Amino acid sequence: MNFPVKIYNLLCKTLEISKFGEFFTEKPTVFLFWHSNFFVLPYAFKDSPVYVLVSPSRDGEIISRFLYHFNLGTIRSSQRRDRFKGLREMVDVLGKGGNIAITPDGPIGPRKKFKRGTISLLKALNVRVVFVGVAYSSFWELDTWDSFRIPMPFSKVVIYAYESFPKDEREAEELLNLADSLARSLL
Repeated sequence: MNFPVKIYNLLCKTLEISKFGEFFTEKPTVFLFWHSNFFVLPYAFKDSPVYVLVSPSRDGEIISRFLYHFNLGTIRSSQRRDRFKGLREMVDVLGKGGNIAITPDGPIGPRKKFKRGTISLLKALNVRVVFVGVAYSSFWELDTWDSFRIPMPFSKVVIYAYESFPKDEREAEELLNLADSLARSLL
């Protein structure tokens, strides 16, 4: 295990993580969460049957290698590159009963805005959709496009699953923000 992963694990072991809602069922699921909420999720869901949609960029390669340490799969695709390869892989994973995690505002934003076509993709995949809200009792917020958040040691963390199927991107944004609000209310 490399040094950054050891530091990450050390920090995450100090966190008091609580999960609310139904994350996994027998039905394949697409999990949606804002890019800024990513930090704690690999640790919280290590060894889960989840494939994370990751950019085919150099940054995406770093994330893919990081996720490997938590026994999480990756699908390397984006709206600009390898779109159809990624779609085939998603259909394959879901067809085998797996689950997919997507940051609908990643990898470059705009912050907390769904990419056009996300809801059409979900409709075509015909799967269960879970909006994942994340809240930290204390955190650092980075000066990045997504205002990425890192929990401070010994913080409380709430991860909240909210199942719904949005009719459009605007409603999806509202539902994901609602999941975040519900997580904050449980701190």
